[in-house]
Amino acid sequence: MNLTPSEEATPLTPQAFHILLALAEKPMYGYGIIQQCEVDSSNNIYFDKGGMYRALKRLVSWGFIEPTFETYGSGSVYSRRYYALTSSGEQVLQMECDRYRQASILGHHRLNQLRKHAEAISL
Repeated sequence: MNLTPSEEATPLTPQAFHILLALAEKPMYGYGIIQQCEVDSSNNIYFDKGGMYRALKRLVSWGFIEPTFETYGSGSVYSRRYYALTSSGEQVLQMECDRYRQASILGHHRLNQLRKHAEAISL
């Protein structure tokens, strides 16, 4: 069975989800993405350079992000490659946001049911 990139890739890992979420704001380079992901996750998701660049490579291969341009910092021999969300990446991010929202609604519903059940037992 042949899977489409979005079927192969979803559900996304938390790291991949946060990368797409960061790039939904604007094109960014690797370290900028790490910083934004740490802010967005309240430092609950750890990103190291190696893991970040492996995730970026995978997201590029799936067509969810694309390199857009490179710049060189002042006095630096290292370039900064910027990445942007593609239309496929935007669709996958929307699907994942919907999935998280549905799971959150279900979780809140079940927790409310659990609390009501616990209250009924304690009466």
